[in-house]
Amino acid sequence: MYTVAREPPLAAVLSPEFQDTYCATCFSEIDASQSDSEILTCDDCTQVSYCSLKCQRKDWKTVHQLECEILRGTSQKMTVTMRLCVRVLLSTIGKSDIDGLETNYKEFRSSPKHNQFLSDVLTIIKASGHNIFPKSMDNNKMIAIICTVLCNSFGIIAEKRVEPIGSGLYVGLAKHNHSCASSCHVVFDGNQAILRSRDRQYCKNTTISYVSRMLPTFERQKSIRNVHFITCRCEMCLNEDLDLTGLASKCQTSKCQGFVKNGSCTTCGKSALIPFEQSTQSTSKLLDILENRHKSMDTVQDEYRHLQNLREDYGRILADCNVAILQLDEQLAYCASEMKNVPEDMELVALRGVQHFISRLGIGAPEVTRRLYIACKCLSRLQKYSMEIPKLAVQSSLESHGEDHPISKFLADLIIRNLEIQEFRNSEIQKFEI
Repeated sequence: MYTVAREPPLAAVLSPEFQDTYCATCFSEIDASQSDSEILTCDDCTQVSYCSLKCQRKDWKTVHQLECEILRGTSQKMTVTMRLCVRVLLSTIGKSDIDGLETNYKEFRSSPKHNQFLSDVLTIIKASGHNIFPKSMDNNKMIAIICTVLCNSFGIIAEKRVEPIGSGLYVGLAKHNHSCASSCHVVFDGNQAILRSRDRQYCKNTTISYVSRMLPTFERQKSIRNVHFITCRCEMCLNEDLDLTGLASKCQTSKCQGFVKNGSCTTCGKSALIPFEQSTQSTSKLLDILENRHKSMDTVQDEYRHLQNLREDYGRILADCNVAILQLDEQLAYCASEMKNVPEDMELVALRGVQHFISRLGIGAPEVTRRLYIACKCLSRLQKYSMEIPKLAVQSSLESHGEDHPISKFLADLIIRNLEIQEFRNSEIQKFEI
């Protein structure tokens, strides 16, 4: 695949749980443990941090000098989407940057849930930002801009964390239509969005996926319908067999390692003991737990124990190929890679579910590359491991992210280091034999 476009956000905001560990301007990770790292926090609002004085000055000049007044002037807890709406409003005063983007104005205004959100954002602006916005910018204009943010913003994924750390508005990306079975895909380097395509030349008619393809069809469709008011009917959404595998329950027959699809086990053939509705509900519940886990966990060790308990509980019901279990295994592997002490079952944790990721989306999909990257991070902490997964990871990352992306560089360096270690061991063995 080829990189056909790179785009900085018109505006971007970190999620609250990451505002102290990532730079509010460039979204690079701030490692407080490094002696040469510099953490600069706004003394007035204390809600943004920066990796350097350069980033702090850039953000202050661009938007934060105005945003800071609003953040200090409101007692209401603002969500990441609210913050993004405020930043976009501030960034577009007197400009036409987002003219032409979809707004779904009528649909949002007719939805009680969305209408309440619009009202909440306006209340914050009127209460603490009344001196900032010009009088010519009336309520209807502000509401139209907020609606634009709601249906065009993207979750910004920290590729090395394998999860969204914030949200941003990318005017160029927002002009592409959605398809789960998209012809292009988006990856991130900091807060820079990178559009990767199978074709060398950029094409306006290419599609991208607005949602994670590791979600079951009904969850993807619900997410799209909630802000775009359409139902996706792409090739992936119509692939019933893929969806049944992603929602599969575990066979309850003693000693059988199969999974249940279409009412019977794919291995032993016995009928399902767990109703399909139960496995679907358990899948949705586990996905919701995983999405909100950061709100309660304090340390990596706490997260790991919590995820292990979830794996034990839901592993009795859901199959290893279930999309919720796959995401749970991915998060377990990430925690294991970050822990100070290496878990005894590190290799198992590293590799569990990897082949199901590959079977679902194929080598070269961003989701597969991220999973392989996490597996390699785990394996790199072991004294000895097979090079099969690192080689697959490099192959996938070159396709999905490109050779210049930090993930691809890490994986390539991992293979080089492993070869150097192997050569050193072989030379030592030869010396001993001589």
